[in-house]
Amino acid sequence: MPQARHSVGAQARQWGFADESTTAELLVSEVLANALAHTDEPAHVRMSDGDGALRLEVEEHGASTPLPPARLPGPDAENGRGLFLLETLSRRWGVDRTRTGKVVWFEVAGEFGVEDAA
Repeated sequence: MPQARHSVGAQARQWGFADESTTAELLVSEVLANALAHTDEPAHVRMSDGDGALRLEVEEHGASTPLPPARLPGPDAENGRGLFLLETLSRRWGVDRTRTGKVVWFEVAGEFGVEDAA
């Protein structure tokens, strides 16, 4: 997982998302850790940029468990913060079901994102 986090941060900076690279690294770590915890199959990370946002996707195969609602867990909870972080730190996020699993995706907006242009 450290390799994925490092690659995401480096690519984000290369594409001009230096200010968002730390957030992208944190969120991809959370989503990837969740994917790896729910299946023995490999997970795949994809990145793209467009419309003033950096988009990351984590595709997992074999996991069919639905995502719980994004909520803030109690102070003593050992897990459950990933979706809360997605909800709080990303511009938007979602889940797309695939034939073999699901893709959890999120977008981190750049300084001049679409929502800022208006």
